[in-house]
Amino acid sequence: MDRPPFSARSPRPQAFAWWLPLCTAAIGVIIVLYQWLNVRPLWLDEEMIALNLRDRSFPELAGRLWLDQSAPLGWLYLQRFILLVFGASELSLRALPAAFGIATIGAALYVGRRWLTTAGGTVLVLLCSFATWITFYALELKSYSVDTFWGLVLPALAVSATEASTDRARRNALALWVTAAAVAHWFSLGALLVLPACCAVLAFAMRRRPEALRLLATGVAITMASVALHYVLSIRHAQSSTSLQQFWQFAMLPPDAGIEDAPRWIVSHLKPFADKPGGSAYPIAFWLLAVIGFAVTPHRMLGLVSGLVVASGFVFAVLRMVPLYERLSLWFVPALYLGIALSLDRFVWLFRDPPLKRTAVLRVAAFAGGLAVLILCVDIVDRGVRDLRTNRPADSNRATDDRAALAWLMKDRRPGDVLLTTRHALPAIWWYGGVSLAQSEGQQFPDGGRILKLEYHDSRRVCQGRELEKSLHGRRRMLVYLGFLDMPAGFDDLLLEQMARFGTVTAVGHFPGNSRAAIVDPSVPGGSNVFWEDAGKDGARLEGCILADPAHAW
Repeated sequence: MDRPPFSARSPRPQAFAWWLPLCTAAIGVIIVLYQWLNVRPLWLDEEMIALNLRDRSFPELAGRLWLDQSAPLGWLYLQRFILLVFGASELSLRALPAAFGIATIGAALYVGRRWLTTAGGTVLVLLCSFATWITFYALELKSYSVDTFWGLVLPALAVSATEASTDRARRNALALWVTAAAVAHWFSLGALLVLPACCAVLAFAMRRRPEALRLLATGVAITMASVALHYVLSIRHAQSSTSLQQFWQFAMLPPDAGIEDAPRWIVSHLKPFADKPGGSAYPIAFWLLAVIGFAVTPHRMLGLVSGLVVASGFVFAVLRMVPLYERLSLWFVPALYLGIALSLDRFVWLFRDPPLKRTAVLRVAAFAGGLAVLILCVDIVDRGVRDLRTNRPADSNRATDDRAALAWLMKDRRPGDVLLTTRHALPAIWWYGGVSLAQSEGQQFPDGGRILKLEYHDSRRVCQGRELEKSLHGRRRMLVYLGFLDMPAGFDDLLLEQMARFGTVTAVGHFPGNSRAAIVDPSVPGGSNVFWEDAGKDGARLEGCILADPAHAW
């Protein structure tokens, strides 16, 4: 007979059983708060969604977003409300993602106390609190942390409904699940994607209860009506976006592949997925332990719905509906962690109370399985802690610091100055430079100063008649910003070299990571003797040409 969750035979062990996962969860919450209070500068993807939040009205957020962005409509509305009430600081913008990062830890604690033993519950909370990409994206200005929360909670609520002991309890549990499902997808793509698995498990569990099936059918109809409204207002714009479809082609089954190629394609993605977003360097153990947990847990409905949630991620990618890629797949990572926790619970049970036959063999196997889970958890937690300590500095984000660099440039900018940058650094200019996409489409500052987008071509013939010097002839001061690396090595040296031919480089600024800025003034005599501190150090010498065209939002 299975021991109840967090069971104990005396008050003292029972207290310990409660405090172990609770303390683990508390540390996880501290990690989220620590990152949130670090106030890292916004990253490219965050800047692009933030521009939509800042420069579009509530009705406009329901349409096609600028800069190839997409997000659940309810999440957009809530984030814009926060921006209008609390301002556009990194702290306020990331408050909602951080809150759901904490809520995910709370959900793991709830699932652990509801269905798992002390060991399994602690493992689930531990992984949801320390795993590299769960904690990293809990602070991203995107809906990823909302995905992890609902990806864990909606299946749990569905299982609770299947386990209700009375008709009244079942009706209440179904009503709770329907309400959550009908609302959650407005804030989370992950909530939408777990619905098929939840509905399948609910229907299977209630197949012999006609009244329960009728209630479920009514609830599913209500949920689908809510989904349909969301689709008409918002989701269809992302689904019909040619640029988004083309961009994510690589993360779905190739269009020329047949169904017979799907198993090979899926297997090829298991190892990279275990690394990111799974957070483990042991892909075989990662997948094997999760599958074992789904298969052998005594909580059959919990194992079934978790396994179906994970399988859904691959099915959607094979059907070319949803990309199977890193942060976009975070919605089913907690289900995998739950599978690992379930496997540990079973190993502990087999070790303590194996069947009468083959006791020694089963105990050895259970010990080996438990040790594998321990090693896997140590690996995931260690990688998460190291990433937190070394790869998330407060003064940069993914090796760029748009905030400090643009503050340096904007402090010295004068009306009429021209700013030059590359395509993927434009969102930084628009966000930290205070350029409204609604008013100027990203082409100029409020005082009329132009913004130009730089392009590199390896053939000089492409630039004939449109050379950089001719494009900037007669201009006053020019400001240069290079942040996101979207140009070949040596581009920064070539740019400053060409601009120094018709203007004097009066200042350069180097900032954490790859961010750098410069000021070039044609009215200052004497020629340039200021260049990048590391000019030529990358060994690349570009011989092509650079074009400068008016910037614009896409």
